[in-house]
Amino acid sequence: MKDQSDPKVLVPESFRLASDYMYGIEIALRELIIEVMDADPSHGRLWYLKLEPARDVVKKMREARTDQLRNRHIQFIAYHPIYYTDFPDLRKLFESRLVWPRFERYLWGKEAFLGDLEKLEPIRNSIAHHRPVPHSTVEIIAPVWNMLKNRLGEEKIKLWVQRPTVVENIREKLNHINQEIHKTWEVISQKECQLPDILEVRDCVAAWWFTREYLLPDKEEIPEFDSILKYFNKLSEYNQNIPFHERGYVIKIRKWVGENKIDELVTNAESVMVEALNGWG
Repeated sequence: MKDQSDPKVLVPESFRLASDYMYGIEIALRELIIEVMDADPSHGRLWYLKLEPARDVVKKMREARTDQLRNRHIQFIAYHPIYYTDFPDLRKLFESRLVWPRFERYLWGKEAFLGDLEKLEPIRNSIAHHRPVPHSTVEIIAPVWNMLKNRLGEEKIKLWVQRPTVVENIREKLNHINQEIHKTWEVISQKECQLPDILEVRDCVAAWWFTREYLLPDKEEIPEFDSILKYFNKLSEYNQNIPFHERGYVIKIRKWVGENKIDELVTNAESVMVEALNGWG
């Protein structure tokens, strides 16, 4: 006899199946959007703001972050911005004649695919509100799941479901970036040695989440925000351009700092990091 205290006993099988299918479908579509849009650097890191259905994404990010940070009983998870769009927005996104050509090879016929998503919208809404769903509902969802699984590959979808696009320990990452700004500037100021490897931190500040729109959505404008990425990009040139094995390299360091306005970049970067750390305090 099944343990009646087990929550699974209380949930109808049809609801569990429908919920599982919808979870896989929705994660797969969101991650597919991220993968395809990120693959083309011409879109830039803020491509999600250029998509018409995502016009309110910053507002939704702000509201979600505020709610989660306010509620200390919930662990804050920093999802990719596409996760803050509503499910119906996904259909509108794929519907765009500018967007669809990028995805058609991964999906099936446009009209059929969009029609399937439209059928799923009221079902997804019922599941989100924990309304009972009949087995006939599962028969609507299952073919969409199977088609998506066949087109994208089950293993790929499993990986997406297990590891959705999030940034973990965001406060720790911000502290690390802040420390690297101070550490590298100290090395340059002392003019004594080469910089340590900065590849990891440079990749960090070039990531999708390190933008003003994501970290500080309450701030309308911070012109200096890009100074951090510019600073670390310039540092990648430092070890290559300064001949430490030759005489007179100190003069060349001074010249490099002046020509690239490194002190100004550092000042701006430090002020931005204060804002970012306060925002994620």
